[in-house]
Amino acid sequence: MLPTHVRKRDGRLVSFDIGKLKRSIQAALIAADDPDAAYAEDAAYAIAMHLGKAFPQQPPQTSDVAVTVARALEKGYSARASAIYLDYRVARDEQRSKTTVIKPQQISLLDADSTVSVMTGSEQNSRPWNRAFIVRALEQEAHVKHSAAEAIAQEVEKRVLSSGLSIVTTTLIRALVDSELLSRGYANSLRQRSSVTIPYDELQKRLSEPETLNSKLGSRISLPYSLSHIYSEDVAMAHRQGLIDIGGLRHPYSRHIERFEVKAETSRRELISEFKKLEDYLCNNLTLVFDSEFLKNCPRERVIETLETASAFKGTFYFSFPVSEAETAANLIRSLEPKEDLIFQFEGEIEEKEKAAGIMVELAKLGHNILWVKNDLTPISQLIAVNLPRIVYKNKEANIEQLLLDLQPSLEAAVHACRQYRLYAQANGQLRMSDIPGCELIGLREAISAFCGQDKSEESFRIASTILSASREILHRLAGAYYFDIQLVTGYGRDFGKRFSVLDERLFPEIFGFLPFHDPDAEALRHNIPPYALLETNPGDSPEEIQNWLKTVNAGCDSGFLPISVPDQQLLTNLFDYNFGLMIKGEKDAASEDERFIENRGQTSLF
Repeated sequence: MLPTHVRKRDGRLVSFDIGKLKRSIQAALIAADDPDAAYAEDAAYAIAMHLGKAFPQQPPQTSDVAVTVARALEKGYSARASAIYLDYRVARDEQRSKTTVIKPQQISLLDADSTVSVMTGSEQNSRPWNRAFIVRALEQEAHVKHSAAEAIAQEVEKRVLSSGLSIVTTTLIRALVDSELLSRGYANSLRQRSSVTIPYDELQKRLSEPETLNSKLGSRISLPYSLSHIYSEDVAMAHRQGLIDIGGLRHPYSRHIERFEVKAETSRRELISEFKKLEDYLCNNLTLVFDSEFLKNCPRERVIETLETASAFKGTFYFSFPVSEAETAANLIRSLEPKEDLIFQFEGEIEEKEKAAGIMVELAKLGHNILWVKNDLTPISQLIAVNLPRIVYKNKEANIEQLLLDLQPSLEAAVHACRQYRLYAQANGQLRMSDIPGCELIGLREAISAFCGQDKSEESFRIASTILSASREILHRLAGAYYFDIQLVTGYGRDFGKRFSVLDERLFPEIFGFLPFHDPDAEALRHNIPPYALLETNPGDSPEEIQNWLKTVNAGCDSGFLPISVPDQQLLTNLFDYNFGLMIKGEKDAASEDERFIENRGQTSLF
């Protein structure tokens, strides 16, 4: 009876391979110029039978196999072949003992090394060579079957031990393993093993910004991790190419909007804990809800303190008040300094429309951003932006049917991105039953201008309505096939437009009036590229045009709000007749629009 398993030197139990035994015997006989090399198969079978009888209860060690082979060769075939076999074994064991693996002792994603050089002395970890570490890493990280992992590890071991190196790093080992994966066609497994690297020059640049060092470097790690381990290659490539933009990549569990109800008993510590979610990239926007009871029972100082505490944190805050308490809230807002990322939200049905319009217009003229929604905004768990101008620029036929066909792959990528995020969140216990992702078309007005030469005619409104309605139908149909809901939204994606326009300048420089960027010194010219805008009204739009845009989004989008420039009171009163939300942009906000997009909260990189 042949043995079924062999115990390796490192304690692993592996299947007994009679073919491997035959090859080692044959190699020794050939090296000894023995004419009986053709009988290696018979010798291997005889040795295997002997091992089965000698070790009936437990598998033999590899050393037992080696001793048995050497004795069999010496007695039955060739003493010289036996000596060569033993010399090879001894030499390989000596090389193993001399080969030390050094692993830099540093924080590294997925236990992978970065490109930082190996540290010396007491700052490094070292261990003797052990092929089992490669096998285990391939099974756990690359999800390669055990047999294939063993074959790859053996080939890497052969290359390392024959190199003559006495010290090797895990970085070198990973490179050799990745080369084997690639040569054997394990492209997807290779992607799963990809490590996150931070070049020296990037680190050196950030050292001059100590207050942002951790957050900047943290983003450089989390962005590629999220793309490679949450999303499939086609979705990740659509993001890198700028067809879509996946929000929340700076933290795998990030949500686009978090909502927190502020109560009388809410402590300052609880508030700060919520505010830090923005700085820790756990959410992109935070809505603080103040109900009527809170406004009536808590002193004015308490509300102002909450607002001032929030302003010390980076991120976009929505302070939500019942529209019935508009006057009370306005008295608080008037005394505050306008801030770009503070949005004051009024919720609910408006009974006295002219009075509410007067209050909101007054606050907007003071520089505050004011949002009104008839119903609570749907909490968006994830936001995917679609680069609509890119699709129009590539559409050579200039007809709406072809445009919608070209748009569908981007919408499909957006739905797949939402689905893959949900699967990842569910697998890690982070998915909420109320989570609804959103998809937003960025640059709709730019796309329409490029498509039909203008964005204010009846034809342009018809095209916009067709694009929105078709996009919503496609999104719902695709998401429904995977049993989740997705909404076509507008008003949220402030931070996506710059990245899209910078990427597209390289592809369509004639549209932007610049030469493509190749020289690093031309980086400053990026600030001259206008970002693609949200679907919003422009200061030059007439009241009729503003109402036409509101009708268009009201009929074509599931939720969101239409940003508008400060209107007059009568116009705003008329706009309240629609159910769709409105954000009145503060007058001071428009002056800092370019500066905001230049900074763009870290989203303009082209990684």
